[in-house]
Parts: sequence; structure tokens; C-alpha cells
Amino acid sequence: MVKSYNRKGFGFIMCQNLDVDVYFSRESLAPQLQTSDLAGEYVTFEVTRFNDGKLQARNLRPVTETGITRGPDGFGGITTAGRGKGCLGKGLLPTSMLPGGKAEEEDRSRDWYCEGCGERNFVKRFECFKCKAQR
Repeated sequence: MVKSYNRKGFGFIMCQNLDVDVYFSRESLAPQLQTSDLAGEYVTFEVTRFNDGKLQARNLRPVTETGITRGPDGFGGITTAGRGKGCLGKGLLPTSMLPGGKAEEEDRSRDWYCEGCGERNFVKRFECFKCKAQR
């Protein structure tokens, strides 16, 4: 359920399965949701993770939109056995994002550190994401 939405174009979704509220921006809203009075609306969405680990909802749609199926919890969302009702997302959260889930370790042995600012960069980058210095 949408917990809050403001005129600046961002808001938060309240999820019972997560310890934190999920951020969303105006660009993620379906056209029928682009109103100023979203608080209390039930929505479906997809979840991604920012680089800093915080969650972001994308592709928010009203629950009543056709073509959206409901999950085993009756809400179309993720469920965790014994933890009550899930979020109204489409079940795209990997277990590493759920409370108590274990994140899979990615191979970071080929990442490189910028000589200018010392920031760690993915191997695919040719310049530092922070200071733009060449590799």
C-alpha cells in the first residue's frame, strides 16, 4: 500500500515483509496513478536495489489493472511462510532481499580502485564513476 506521496514526485510503499519502506518516484507510476492523492492505494510493482542497498519500486500499477494475477497471499505479492501477508509487488524480490535472506556473493576480484579518489569500481568501467578519472 502506498504510505505517502508528495508534490515533489516521490513517495514510499509500506511492505509488511520488509523492515523498511520502499521508495518510488513519479517516473515509475502508471498514467492512471499520476495523481496527488495516492496514499492508501494498493499497487503492484517491481523492486530493484540502489547501489547503496536501498530498495526502489518501479512500474507501479493499480492492483485492479487487468492482467495482474494475485499470489498465494491473495494480494499478488511476495510471501514468506509464517510472516503474514506480503508486499504488493509482483514477487520479484530475490530471497537475499527478504529479511533473513542470504545474499549471494559476487566475484569482485577483478574490480579496480581509482588512483585519484580511491573508490572501488566495477571491472566493466573504464573511468571512475565518482571522479571520472581514467582507469
